[in-house]
Amino acid sequence: MIKKISGIIILLIALNLVAHEGMGLGIAVGDPTGITAKYWTSKNTAICGAVGWSFRGEGYLHINGDFIYHNSKLITVEKGELPIYFGLGGRLAFKNETEIGVRFPVGIVYLFPDAPFDAFFELSPYLNLYPRTDMFLSASIGGRFFFEL
Repeated sequence: MIKKISGIIILLIALNLVAHEGMGLGIAVGDPTGITAKYWTSKNTAICGAVGWSFRGEGYLHINGDFIYHNSKLITVEKGELPIYFGLGGRLAFKNETEIGVRFPVGIVYLFPDAPFDAFFELSPYLNLYPRTDMFLSASIGGRFFFEL
């Protein structure tokens, strides 16, 4: 029952994010592999999330959401932007037992200058808090298309 209620709440939050202007939707490949979304809250901050399938062990549904900060001054490029980002977020994993934890995403994203598209690489250490405490590292690569509703 907790799994179903958690899934419905996260789905409602995701649908609310999609309703905003300038939302980015795309695909991430890695751990997990699935759909990713990003909503810029300012020039340097964003809310990101993903729903996907992790292929670890027997495989399971993985949902995460993060608040991230971008620093565009560390790496400069001729065209576009190449910020490094880091953040804090949460995760749910629906295995035999539902796992709840925190994430610490760190990545780099290329913001294309003439197209509503980004491409990213991310490493995310995460700490499970429930039902037991353990730590893992996930990685993904992907891209998102940004659109206005």
